[in-house]
Amino acid sequence: MSKWKIMFIWAIAFFANIQTQSAEVKVGGQNISIPSPSGFSEISSISPEIFQLFKDMGTPTNRLLAVFISQEDIRSLSQGEDALLDSFMTIESVKKIEFLSLTEVQFKELRTAIRSQFYTMFEEQRELIDKLADNAGRSISKTNGEDVNYNVGDIVPLGIDSETDTSIIASGLTTHRVTVGGESTEDITAATWCTLLVNGKVISLYVYKTYNEASELEWTRQMTQSWTNSILSANNIITPLGSPSKSYVTPSLIIVGLFAIGGGLLSLSRKPKIEGEERERCLAYTKAVTNISAFWDRESTLFNNTLVKYLDSITENPIAASEVCSAANRLVQAANEVIRRHEEIQSIPDASLPARCAYSTSFLILKEWAENNLAAIEALANGLTPHYEYVQQLMENYESAWHEAQNEEQKLLKRLGLTGHEIEANFVKVHSSLEAAKNDSWHPETCTYEFSNNAKGIK
Repeated sequence: MSKWKIMFIWAIAFFANIQTQSAEVKVGGQNISIPSPSGFSEISSISPEIFQLFKDMGTPTNRLLAVFISQEDIRSLSQGEDALLDSFMTIESVKKIEFLSLTEVQFKELRTAIRSQFYTMFEEQRELIDKLADNAGRSISKTNGEDVNYNVGDIVPLGIDSETDTSIIASGLTTHRVTVGGESTEDITAATWCTLLVNGKVISLYVYKTYNEASELEWTRQMTQSWTNSILSANNIITPLGSPSKSYVTPSLIIVGLFAIGGGLLSLSRKPKIEGEERERCLAYTKAVTNISAFWDRESTLFNNTLVKYLDSITENPIAASEVCSAANRLVQAANEVIRRHEEIQSIPDASLPARCAYSTSFLILKEWAENNLAAIEALANGLTPHYEYVQQLMENYESAWHEAQNEEQKLLKRLGLTGHEIEANFVKVHSSLEAAKNDSWHPETCTYEFSNNAKGIK
């Protein structure tokens, strides 16, 4: 086996996505200690070139946090020889959801969603897998100056191995072919993957080994379980047992990140039209989202009106400062209410999951924007320099996520095969929601700000 073995990390990466040296990684600002598996070392400081190669071949939605290779491969590299990489391990996070913190209650919902889609995601994304494998070959060709062709063959998911309150572990096999200079090598890789909740963050562990007999697969399973236990033991921060209604985190959002390796693994391409009861439930979901959107439109309009009226005098007039800060505070509460209402939608069918995940993403970003918008306005009112650039970047992120959510909803509506009457009714639904929002009974908590002419920032 040659250095091209490194390309086999693609083999099972689609399942989600040396004892001497451990790794300290950071996910969404949270430090996580990653002990080295027995007989393995983290590679980034030993061979930055190999670590970079893994990164170049990685999936765009994931962040590579650490790569562990065997001590035998470490010795080979130290002697100027190629690393065989017959076995290796990686740690990854999903970029899009690194800022989220989950409770065990929410992680349970994530585990349920993973189980329900485990066997179907690979078949649905065959075209995407082939495209990414081709990109991997090109990356290796560029790095090594040789023409390399890489093909992924059969991917065989073997089911869920084990599950706890903080982890879910699964395994699989894949076949692949690497062609270098006209010479081809075929191989099978065994892999076990664990999605793990540690310190409130979700990370994924991948353990790979060349497969010749059943013992290699069993090795990946045992190593994954042992590694999972050691990571949990090394991080003694206890994840609180909270209620989803308190933190407003959407577990299905994590599914998008874990399954959408390189792009929407939950996409609706080549799927049949939705009929019967499921169709009615999908329509009910889109109506509920329209109502939520109308509510937010009302609240954002109220804030904008206040901002236009008082912003020019916020640093000079105590009343203006108080009004704008109060309006921004109300907007934060409204963003939380948007997430709460979206989480409370009942009986959501699987067909609407991509749209729901996309809307959840946009609403979570919206909440973060509202909170930072409030902080910026409070800073301005107190004579401090607000971080406008970050607030603006969050708004751009929200607009992008909202556009993506609307695209997913359009895909869903297309699968529903709306009749002309239903399309007309859909426009009426939007108008009705906007009218209903005007009389919405939601009342935020009262928050008052007191500024004086002597306060810093008020002239």
